[in-house]
Amino acid sequence: LLDEASAIGVADADVKYVWELNRHQFLPLLGRAYWLTGDSQYAKRIVEIVDDWIAANPPGTGVNWCSHLEVGVRAISWLWTLPFVLSWADVDESFLARWVQSLAAHHRHLAANLSIYTDPTNHLIGEAAALWMLSVCLPDLPGAKREAERTRAVLQREFNRQVHADGVNFEQASSYHRFVLDFYLQIYILAARGAA
Repeated sequence: LLDEASAIGVADADVKYVWELNRHQFLPLLGRAYWLTGDSQYAKRIVEIVDDWIAANPPGTGVNWCSHLEVGVRAISWLWTLPFVLSWADVDESFLARWVQSLAAHHRHLAANLSIYTDPTNHLIGEAAALWMLSVCLPDLPGAKREAERTRAVLQREFNRQVHADGVNFEQASSYHRFVLDFYLQIYILAARGAA
């Protein structure tokens, strides 16, 4: 069986390709397209993608739940997309219930799996940022207030530990610097808008 998998290239497959698509970072762009044009095809496509993803990826099961950072990045993408869909007059209430339930599952997953001891690098910052954002944007989630306080402390500690005095991320790579900065900027924007 391994020889057959190798022959078709499965052994050389990289899970990061799957994760990259399942981050859903393209969804806010579709949301902006709907907001700018009023063309419901964009909102409808968001709903189709998210609903299909929820049906195919039960909480805690499969490749899209095994990396806590990926869970966090997807949750952030969904949070930035949600307001656009909420402005769509034809959005189905049962879909919104499924989406919020899945966001709650993302919240529970992150609350139980922050990489404090396993990968306290940009992964921890991304996971904590997502958990903080979920907690402040959806304050009725169980434990949201507690998790917002906990992750605020984690994010402050990790900023002091992982960002040098000159503002550069300790991993010393421009891609990681941008990645970490992106999380902190989103937190800053939401806090400035009174989300905290």
